[in-house]
Amino acid sequence: MTSWQRSDIVQRHKFYVGQVENRFLVLLSNEAMEAEANQTSEDSWELSGRSFDPEYNDPGDFAERAIEDGVARWELLRDLRNDLLLSSIAAIFHQWDKQLRLWLVTEIRRWHREPTLIAAVWRANFDDIFELLEGLGFNARSDSFFYDLDLCRLIVNVYKHGDGVSFDTLRDAHPKYLGVRPETDDDRHAGFAMPSNWRDHTYLEADTDDLIKFSNAILKFWHLLPDDFLDAETERLPKWFRNAL
Repeated sequence: MTSWQRSDIVQRHKFYVGQVENRFLVLLSNEAMEAEANQTSEDSWELSGRSFDPEYNDPGDFAERAIEDGVARWELLRDLRNDLLLSSIAAIFHQWDKQLRLWLVTEIRRWHREPTLIAAVWRANFDDIFELLEGLGFNARSDSFFYDLDLCRLIVNVYKHGDGVSFDTLRDAHPKYLGVRPETDDDRHAGFAMPSNWRDHTYLEADTDDLIKFSNAILKFWHLLPDDFLDAETERLPKWFRNAL
């Protein structure tokens, strides 16, 4: 991993995340969403007033409709922000994944051009790739960034595929990403708390802090990836790699 390769990967990643934050998420901040929802209510109220007839219409009905229009607008904006965040998280994860595999196969081709081995690297799953890195001498799974990167993988899988093994793991280990919050006495009394096992992938949500957290995990990976793997031994490489080799 040359210095210019590492620098290019890092700068492109930072640029993408920065643009998502500054060009899009700033327009969907809580303050901006609330202001637009309030404006929608005011516009709805003004429009309904043009057809108001005091003999037949109840102003309370018009006011209630205006409030409902504002709430509906806020919910649409909230869903838009959540989808933008999830798609951005998926984008940085998939870009990291492809860049890592491309780097691996580019280096492998320097000493071995058998298509079977190259194909095996592209087919390998998340854990397989980290097993290969450990066999080469980079024990990435022992570092703190791996926890966040693995969590990012789960969220991206649920966002892409819906219910499945990743969803079950996320629901059991990280229920807050399905909108599950610690219950309060008021919640239990009013019956507001929905058990996590009642929820499906449509409840998946993330916030800006999650995007930054996963971005930092990816950056730390690239910074810690060694410049060279000079002491790798064949017997330390994972079985799937040795079989393909």
